[in-house]
Amino acid sequence: SVHAGGEGTVQWNGFKQADRLFLASSSGTEYELTVKTVTSSGLVFKVSYEVPDGTYKLMLVRDAKTELGSLKVLAPELPVSGVKVPSDAVAGETVVISGLGFEAGCRIVLEDASGEKVSLDAELTGSGISVVLPEDLAEGSYKVYLEQYGRTWVLSGSMTVRSSAAAVKTLTAVRYYAPFLEGSEILMEWLIERESPAVL
Repeated sequence: SVHAGGEGTVQWNGFKQADRLFLASSSGTEYELTVKTVTSSGLVFKVSYEVPDGTYKLMLVRDAKTELGSLKVLAPELPVSGVKVPSDAVAGETVVISGLGFEAGCRIVLEDASGEKVSLDAELTGSGISVVLPEDLAEGSYKVYLEQYGRTWVLSGSMTVRSSAAAVKTLTAVRYYAPFLEGSEILMEWLIERESPAVL
């Protein structure tokens, strides 16, 4: 068995440099394999990501077609390693997803709890990819998918999107009310000067 997008080996001492391999399904659909290396002891080939999962006849093309055996193609493994997806993001802002193996033209798909999906163009960066979230993207938790090579993989089970950046509150003063004369109160206030260190 070989994962779609992965490499396989056929051991045989009779391969020639001009030999071609392809997979044939039971319905007659054929998928040519990329022959990467031919040696005196065998051949290394690569299966395209576009090949559907299933069991195929492995065919050799030389002067005629010869069946070499059967090959089971498994679902492709995630082509990106070291993936890190932010746990939260803000609508209208740029989200950076780090990892190695992203290809130009890949897309990020966000899926909310109801199953609604939003597809976003991804731009390659030095450490991975970046995507700009729509400003009108609803708040909530989203699954994050990668679309690449005509396939889809889950990158993260949950990314929380907020409508705007959370307000950052800073303590600037302390006020204290205390009884003063009958029927009145006194207000004492301490202002915080943010030097180094902050002082009252």
